[in-house]
Amino acid sequence: MRHLPILLALAALLAAPVARGETFTVDPSRLSVRWIAYKTPAKAPVGGTFKTLSPTGQNQGGSLSALLTGAKVTIDGLSVDTGNPGRDENLVKGFFGLFAGQGAIEASIESLFGDNKEGTLTLAVTMNGVTRKVPLSYTLADGVFKAEGYVDLFDFSLNR
Repeated sequence: MRHLPILLALAALLAAPVARGETFTVDPSRLSVRWIAYKTPAKAPVGGTFKTLSPTGQNQGGSLSALLTGAKVTIDGLSVDTGNPGRDENLVKGFFGLFAGQGAIEASIESLFGDNKEGTLTLAVTMNGVTRKVPLSYTLADGVFKAEGYVDLFDFSLNR
């Protein structure tokens, strides 16, 4: 699979920031990172999540920006979960397991522009020993923060 995916859609549900008066709170146990890889010339989508995420950062802030700017997560790429154990094994052996850093993916929110409902953020993503800034658009609705963007795997030297 390491030759095939070109784009990775990243939809990071960064816990669930909830506004309570003037304070935003987050529950790190609700963190989820979902992805979609397009693996064939027909761009057939394959999606999944990761079972092991290690977030760090504040659990409350006076604004969404104050809460999330500087938040970090380390993702264990070897904990990939597509709902298909055979595919997961192939992804670990043929893709994530070949990363520099044993499949670790690190991401941190560098900046957030917008309001407490929608906007954009800059995510510094490190995969395979390469760090790139990735722009994401975000929304906060019904207590769920959702950020989406695209990662070109060639930017991370993953085109071998």
